[in-house]
Parts: sequence; C-alpha cells; structure tokens
Amino acid sequence: FGVMASGGSEEGESWDDDSENDKDWSGSEDGGRSIEEILFLLVENDPSMVELNLMDEHLGAKLMVVADVLKRNTVVKKLDLTYESISLHPCVAALAELLEASTPLETLILTSASLTAEGSQILLAALGRNTTLKTLNLSGNKIHVESLAKALTVNATLQSLDLSDIKLRSVKEFSSLMDALAINKTLRSLDLASTQLTDEHIALIAKLLAGNCALTSLDLDHNDGFTADGMAQLASALAANTTLTHLSLDGRALAGTGMQSLVTVVRTNKTLLSLILTMVDTNEEGVVALGEAITANTTMTVLGLHGCSLEITDSIAAMLGRVLRVNSTIQQLALLSLDLDRAGEGVVLFLSALTVNATLTLLSLDGCDLTIRAVTELANSLRSNTSLISLSLAGCGMHDEHIALLAASLHHNTMLQRLALQRNTLRSEGVRALVELLRVNKTLLWIGLDRLGASEDATALTELLADPVRAAWASGEADTKPACEIPLPRRERHE
Repeated sequence: FGVMASGGSEEGESWDDDSENDKDWSGSEDGGRSIEEILFLLVENDPSMVELNLMDEHLGAKLMVVADVLKRNTVVKKLDLTYESISLHPCVAALAELLEASTPLETLILTSASLTAEGSQILLAALGRNTTLKTLNLSGNKIHVESLAKALTVNATLQSLDLSDIKLRSVKEFSSLMDALAINKTLRSLDLASTQLTDEHIALIAKLLAGNCALTSLDLDHNDGFTADGMAQLASALAANTTLTHLSLDGRALAGTGMQSLVTVVRTNKTLLSLILTMVDTNEEGVVALGEAITANTTMTVLGLHGCSLEITDSIAAMLGRVLRVNSTIQQLALLSLDLDRAGEGVVLFLSALTVNATLTLLSLDGCDLTIRAVTELANSLRSNTSLISLSLAGCGMHDEHIALLAASLHHNTMLQRLALQRNTLRSEGVRALVELLRVNKTLLWIGLDRLGASEDATALTELLADPVRAAWASGEADTKPACEIPLPRRERHE
C-alpha cells in the first residue's frame, strides 16, 4: 500500500512511502551527472554511490562498461535499471558476469527493461551461481520460467523476487516454479501481481503454502482469473500454514463465497500479520463480516483496503469504527479511495473511534472524499489521540477550511510526526494555518505538500519545514523516524 508504506513526492503518491526523501539517482545531492562522472566515482569507490539509479538513461552499449566497472566496485549495493533496454545479448551477458562476480550488490531492479526470454536464460543461469543478491525485480519483462525455477533450486541468498506484470499463463511452467520454491529455503517475498494467474495456478500456490514453504510475503493482486474457487483452495492451505505473514489479494477472488473463505482465514490463521485487499465486486454483507473477523483477530498489525467500486455504507463505516475501538493489534490502517461522504452517521462512528484507540500509529485515507463534517470529526479525535504518528490525507478533496480545522486540532498534539496533504487545494488561509501550527507544534516533523505559490506565508512555511531538526528527520538522519511500511495495492502503484 510498503506502503506503503508504505509521505511521497510533491505530486505523487504520499500515504506511506518515503519517496519525498529518496536520494537522487547518483546518490549525491547535485544529480544530473554524466556517465563519465558516474564511472569515475565507481572506479574510485566513492562512498556516496551505495545506490546507483540509471533508470531510463538509454545507456546502450555503455551499460556493458558500467557492469564491468561494478565487478570491481566495493560500494554499490543497489542497481536500478528500470526502463533501460537490456535486450541486446552483450548487455545481458555483461550483467550476468556482474552477478557471478563477488561484489556487494544486493538489489537489482530490471523493471520493464526489455529483457527477452532468451536473454533471461543467460541472466538466470548466473543467478543460480550468485551468492550476494537479496532482491531481484524482473517486473514487466519476458522470462524463461524453467530457467528461473532451476536457479531457485540452487540459489541460497535471494530473499525477494518481483515477477509482477509478467505473463505466467503456462500451468506446466508455473508448476516447475512452485516445485523449485518448495525446495528453496531463502526466498521470503514473492510478487505475482498482474501475472494472468487462474484458479489452476492458485491451486499450485495453495499446495506450496500447505507445505509451509519459506515464503512470508505473497502478492496475488490483479489476477482476473483468480476467482472464489481459487480463494477456497488458498484458504484451505492457509489454515495449516504457519509462515506467511503478508498477503495481498484482488477483490475478484472475494466475490460470492470468496469473502467467506477469507473471513475463515482471518478467524483461524494466527501468523498472518498484514492483509491488503483491492475491493472489487464485493458486497456490504461480506465486507462487514470481514470487519467483524478482523475485530476479533489478535495477531494482525497491518490492514489495507482499496475501495475501487466499494460503496461505504453506514454499516461498513460503523464496522471500521468497531475495528478501531475493539481490536488492539492493528498498528497501520490504509483506507484508499473510499467515498466516506455516503456513510452518513457511520463516518462519525468511524473517525470518533480514534479518540479511544491506543495502538494505531499510521492512518492513510488517501483518495477518500472528506467532507467538512468528516474533517471536523477527525480534528476532534486528533485532539485527544495518543498513538498516531503518521497521517496521510492526500487527494481527499480538501480546501483551506478543512486544513485550518486539522491544523488547529494539532496545536497541542505531541505524537503526530508526519502529515501528508498532497493533491488538495491549499491556498493562503490553509498555508497560514500550517505556519501557525509549526510555530507551536515541535513534534510535527514533516508535512507533504504540492508546490506552493510565492507568498510571505509560503516562504515562512518552507523555512519552518527546513529547520535543522525537521530537515534531519526528512533526510533520514534522525533516529526517531517512524516506520511506514504498508505496501501499496497494485492499482495504486500504477496510478
């Protein structure tokens, strides 16, 4: 939802990730370096080059030079080649040699890098011999599934594998991948979102999970062929599974009896800590039943619901309020793109529950249409809430009046450190309210905003956010920065 989440860039997603604080692609503050400058720093083992972002740089043959230099580099731990074309055999061969070299490289991102099935055979053969890589992202490429399966049977270091947006339609090939994962003892996270899985594929996954494999995180979001029948098989496997802690699902698997299967999982499984759901084709009765199961759950710490076509009724809003009042384990809650305006009295029951909840540290309502009534109730709750550290309200249709209400409620709040307000309409009155807030509240360390117009209040707000304490926190140097790690649903990641 990593969430993700977990802030955000000035104009991008904001509710839980830390993209607004990300280092630029060269690992320095000035960025925009030429490839020659980058190569020089790599040769010199410059300590600032821990992460090397070459996303969409169109390097061509220069990629081979970069890979060759990296074989002798002792600093770079992360290499991002997103949108970089590595379809040419020499480029793939160079990366394969890099994987076989003894380097500190732990993360390789090849999202939509034009990798072909033939090229992936070369790369995956090297993965089988690699002893350092922990994270591999192959999203949006073509891969030779059987070569991947062979690599995973012998690789003993890879912990996270992203195969999202890859067509895995062959059940036979997918079976070989599941057989390999049954043998592999190190892979913890597997992303299979948007891979055209059907119930036949899900049956193979269920068999794997029933055997308590090493996997702790599984993303099955946005697979239209995954139906309630597949959900029943998955639920049966999870009843016995004791290793999986994070699960992300698409709502189509929750239609009809699928939701009943998930409710059973939530009621009986004691190891699942994080549940992210994209609610499509789900009805009120099923959602309320799920909420009641979550209310009684004593192990789950992270819950994310992406609304899509879900209509929030009084019953659903009241159920969310019961979750906050009764459940004592949920620490991070993300409710994305929900129309709370339709909830009527229910929205009061939901938001007022924050006054008594003492465990929730992160709340995201990104994309929810918040009326003055809803914001007033939220503001009243924030005056007495003692646990919330991060609040994200990006894209909630708020104006100066809403933001002034929120700001006033936080003057004496001593817990909230992070407030995301991107994609709302902020003008002079709202900016002034935030300036007044930051002058009296010293615990609020970061506010996510779109670019501000030129004004005296905007300048004052910028200066307040740039003071040494807040700047250190935003840059990641402070020790007290809260963890916001809810992963985004697949649809949110693509928007």
